Amino acid sequence: MRAGAGCATLTRLPAGQARGLEAHALGTLFRGAGERPNSHLLDHSPFHRDIPDMSGIAENFQLNVLLMDLFPSSGWFAKRRVSAEAASIARGAGPQTSEEILTGAWNLYTWRAIAADGTLPAKPGFDLSANWIWNEGTPADIPTFESKRVILLGPPSYTRTWKSQRDFANLRADLKIERKLSANEVRDWLGRMAAANGPQG
Repeated sequence: MRAGAGCATLTRLPAGQARGLEAHALGTLFRGAGERPNSHLLDHSPFHRDIPDMSGIAENFQLNVLLMDLFPSSGWFAKRRVSAEAASIARGAGPQTSEEILTGAWNLYTWRAIAADGTLPAKPGFDLSANWIWNEGTPADIPTFESKRVILLGPPSYTRTWKSQRDFANLRADLKIERKLSANEVRDWLGRMAAANGPQG
């Protein structure tokens, strides 16, 4: 993530709430604007094997929206997963919030969810929730593997919905593909992660 990617506007809060939330907001801002991690993004389907470039993303709700915008549904009935307005809000180019309710397309996993055979669970459940990338967290919370933050996209375990909004009014954010991984690179990454995890269960 890029230092100096934008400035933040903190909403004025009632006196009883301001101090704790101000500290949280500033911590989130500095993690969002001051770090540019190397990242890998792997989907459970064969379509997404990418190295993304992230900037200005303050929290994982925002990350999830940008992922859904970057990867529309494919096939005969291909369509957007989020509206253009929701994507604009997440990028910091539109209004800070709207009344639109968004629905998550995937379960986001850390690399620690990979099984010995290099796969994600076919029927995701709460037993693996320790390895989920929670929307309430930040990209800086995503564990690294070989100095890279790995995001694994799996089928949703339940319906997640949230309001279209972003934390900071004037912080621009972006998520774009730097390059695609080859099938051999994906197999190699999955194999190394599975070996690092060791036997599970």
